[in-house]
Amino acid sequence: MLVQVFSFGASPLRADSLAQRSPRSCSSTPRRLGRGRAGLIAAGLGLAGLALSGCQPASGGPGGPAQTSAPPVTATPETPTPTAPPATATPTPGDPEPTPSADSTSTPTPPADERLSPMGMITPVQEREGEPVSVHIALSMVGSRRPTMSGTVEIVINDTLRNTVTLKPGPGSATGEWVVRLEPGVQRMSATYSGNEFYQPISFKGGTTIQNGRIEVTPPDRIVAGQPYTVRVRIVPINGATGTPAGTVVISHGFWPDQATVTLDETGSASATITASFPSGNVPSALMMYVEYKGDGTFLPTTWTAVPAIPYSLPDADPAEGPQPASTATTAASGA
Repeated sequence: MLVQVFSFGASPLRADSLAQRSPRSCSSTPRRLGRGRAGLIAAGLGLAGLALSGCQPASGGPGGPAQTSAPPVTATPETPTPTAPPATATPTPGDPEPTPSADSTSTPTPPADERLSPMGMITPVQEREGEPVSVHIALSMVGSRRPTMSGTVEIVINDTLRNTVTLKPGPGSATGEWVVRLEPGVQRMSATYSGNEFYQPISFKGGTTIQNGRIEVTPPDRIVAGQPYTVRVRIVPINGATGTPAGTVVISHGFWPDQATVTLDETGSASATITASFPSGNVPSALMMYVEYKGDGTFLPTTWTAVPAIPYSLPDADPAEGPQPASTATTAASGA
């Protein structure tokens, strides 16, 4: 059905004429349309024409002031830049499993031990031959901070004998003692301190040799350069040992090569005669004399040192002043 639109005092409204108007013409005052059905149709065609021309209807009512609207701006959607996925390390066969990182709810790592670190010493002493050994323990702290030291020490001898000693506490130090009977031989000792609220646990080592033979030496009264002197030696069993020591003994003093190596006889004795050398420089007033027993597999090696030193002089000269040695020197077996 053909419908004609009539307007009063104006030519029919056409869509193509609306499309040719400038943007400013969109704000012109709309004309009154006739009432009734024809008016509604005309109004619809007018709105369609405004839409085709890129304009929006004015907000003002009939007869009201004209308002100009800018064309709508359409935002161009941004194309997201593809992001590379995070690199994932390829596990190598045999590698340990990665440890997951701790979250905020995990237990914090405790601080490092701030307790003091003391020093320890283990000292075995045999007062007399054949008696038990006193193992002395001493712990001490060096520095201005010296809180009370207490606790226990576990002592192990040759990985077989064990004992726990309760320390006598003190400010910055503590002591303890273990009396034990030990067989002749090398005694390896280790000690472990328990620590307390002020001091860290520590471990320390020591040891001794319980001898089964003692060296007895008869040295000369004095030594004169260029003249011979005689030294007599005997090895005596001690600490419950039985039998007769065998082997060799080395006798020497401060001048090399004034030394002699002799073999023990069936009684465990030997003697050597040595001619004393002349000094190459200043003339000493006395010479140290040494005797070393090499051991025989049953009796342990041990040493002896003359106390005091043997007086020494040149020929036709008075011996140096000083105490004269006894005819039989006191023996001192190492470790006893």
